[in-house]
Amino acid sequence: MAESIGESSARALADLARAGYAIQREPFTQVNFEVHHAPDRRGYLREQVRSWLDSDAAGSRPTPQETVSSSAYGTGLLVATRRGVLEPEMSARHQGSSAPVRVRVVQRRDVRVFVGSARPNPTFGHRAAGTLEGMISIDERQVPVTHRHALAVREVLRAVSSLAAEVAGAPLVSLQSPVQLPQRRPGSAPSERSESWGFPASVAVRFAMALPRPHAELRLRLADELTAFCRVHGYGLWLTDTRLGHRSGNWFPVLEHTSERPDGREGPSRRDGDGAPGRREAVRACLPVTLVGPARVGTASAVLRYLTRCEGVGVLGCSVTTLDDLAFVHLLLTGRRGRDEAAGRLREPDRRSDVGTDLLLALPACVEAVTGRPAGVPGTPGDGAVREALARLRRVAGDYQALVGPALAVEAAPATPRRPVWVSWQVEGGNPGVAGPLDALMNAFEAAGVGEGRTATGATDGPNVEYLVCREVGSSVVRAKGKLSLPEEFVTVAGTPLEAAPTKLCVQLEDVWRAAMRPTADRPGRADVAVAWREYWLAHARSS
Repeated sequence: MAESIGESSARALADLARAGYAIQREPFTQVNFEVHHAPDRRGYLREQVRSWLDSDAAGSRPTPQETVSSSAYGTGLLVATRRGVLEPEMSARHQGSSAPVRVRVVQRRDVRVFVGSARPNPTFGHRAAGTLEGMISIDERQVPVTHRHALAVREVLRAVSSLAAEVAGAPLVSLQSPVQLPQRRPGSAPSERSESWGFPASVAVRFAMALPRPHAELRLRLADELTAFCRVHGYGLWLTDTRLGHRSGNWFPVLEHTSERPDGREGPSRRDGDGAPGRREAVRACLPVTLVGPARVGTASAVLRYLTRCEGVGVLGCSVTTLDDLAFVHLLLTGRRGRDEAAGRLREPDRRSDVGTDLLLALPACVEAVTGRPAGVPGTPGDGAVREALARLRRVAGDYQALVGPALAVEAAPATPRRPVWVSWQVEGGNPGVAGPLDALMNAFEAAGVGEGRTATGATDGPNVEYLVCREVGSSVVRAKGKLSLPEEFVTVAGTPLEAAPTKLCVQLEDVWRAAMRPTADRPGRADVAVAWREYWLAHARSS
């Protein structure tokens, strides 16, 4: 134990030194952010990146260095951060100082863009900590997502975030749903691992905790707590294989997914529900909400505790991450109205000036919007628990901003089967953030014959970014990792007895991509890229 304490002290000292260095070298005390809520549309990220480059060339705004993009059930999220002076119209004098007073909202048809700033927490040190990464499967089948799934996702998110905050005292550096499930089933030998090309997304939750004291006792306790929770609900559980030489994406199966709970009740993966009206119906609409504020331990736990206390609120999907020491908690909320109404009829919270982006006002308004009834009204069942959870949220995240809407239609199931392709890159100078590598990657898809085209039904389709995170890791080094999906019918590469078709395709993509990223006079930075249809085959496959 003494050795573990010494190791954790060294990690804490390294994080403290990093925070001091960041404060000293950055002349600005805020991070400017840009958050996009939009339908999941192919090419949206690429178009936006090009517009950032144009703005950078014109000298109006620098290109973001840290970016997160994700998609879930036909909805899309794009988050970008940049340091620098806030735009003049976004600041106002208050008691002799300049401070941001509002978030600028830009509405473009069915897309809503939020531009603002927040104060980061430079003491939020987690890069030197040990990481516990895991995955919980709720439904292994490729079926339309229902309200019952959304309720189950909410419960899993609450359990994981509570463990991180209350048991481990650790920050959640990543929380994602839906996600791709591992191919190897619990209880199977390594030689029995399925080599089939899986699906890019299932109803499951993937998480990563940055343990400040990553000793064996804490890891075992967390594993036991997770196992007990999953066993009660009939969920599957995987933990990252931490043995030497095992990269991120190597999953150690702990518990097999079952369709029935030990108490005899049916799990959420069964088509027949518990008799509650509407829970088996596919969700038609959702309300995207992104919470932004200083990264700190316990924020996600407080938010999810409040949502759990509010009856009928489901979380269809989520994407929780940190960029530039800011936390972004993105949730797709749904309820009775999200099940019964189309996106165009799902009523959003009133965008009144007294609500604005205030988390403590906006989140209850969102609950009322998706469920049709206010939460925490005196005299109603559970009102005390709701108010207590809101008070806890005020203590932990009272300084957060809530970015809400617009209501979006849900694609309960993909129109055509899709297959995942994992990518990663590392660039040392020369390329501004995600721009250069992403553009070259999309060109590689087109060169390999799997770019945009028409499906058998006549619809236009092509590669789509399911998840991508790009970070500046210091010393002018930018590292990114992500997952794209392809329509299955677009993959026409023939395999051989020695090389499977997806392997052959990924090799072609990587060769073209690497050639395009070679240093030139206009782009002097050194780049390394990787493409694989298995996450653990990536050259830079570490948790992001």
